[in-house]
Amino acid sequence: MSQVLTDADADPKQLFMTGRTYGNTGAASIPITLDAARTASRLHDGAHIVLASIGAGMTWGTAVLRWQTIPQQPGCATSLEFP
Repeated sequence: MSQVLTDADADPKQLFMTGRTYGNTGAASIPITLDAARTASRLHDGAHIVLASIGAGMTWGTAVLRWQTIPQQPGCATSLEFP
């Protein structure tokens, strides 16, 4: 991962990973990591975020998005709650 950051001329402090915390979460890795970054206050309105993941074989995906906080609507939960 450090070589990818070097090649992209990116600051390692901008990287947020959860593999050591949660292990291999497969297809859920991007949403889990995005929520962990949000919970840790690492995202701010207008931030550009690169989501990248690899899977078994030749499977991979990347997306770039701009983060925007949506104001909470009355009666809507701010996070998922499980019993």
